[in-house]
Amino acid sequence: MSPADGASTTVDVDSLQEFQEQLTLRLGEIDHVISVLSNRMSPTLPIGTFHHAAQISASYTNLHTLHLANARRLRTAIVATQTATAEILKNYTTTEQLNEVSANEIASTVGDLGAPLREKA
Repeated sequence: MSPADGASTTVDVDSLQEFQEQLTLRLGEIDHVISVLSNRMSPTLPIGTFHHAAQISASYTNLHTLHLANARRLRTAIVATQTATAEILKNYTTTEQLNEVSANEIASTVGDLGAPLREKA
């Protein structure tokens, strides 16, 4: 059921903030993996030119390229998730603050409605 169907949605801000922290850690880890794949690991193996060596080298190059592309895709997904989570936190926090301010404004405007009721009792 979606909120449009009349169901309510609650946001656990603490859990989202913890999730943000975990995403930051994962981002650092995948950045390290990308750095290693890009800078420390050669995309080719210098193992010779005979037929079997060329096959192994080509296979290694394909795997290296695939792993680097997958790592970059994962990084993109982590950043997108961080962005979305940050937006949810910002919107939810802003809404909660507005609700609190609105409730306080209503209370101060209306005043103590109980006083007149107590006087009549």
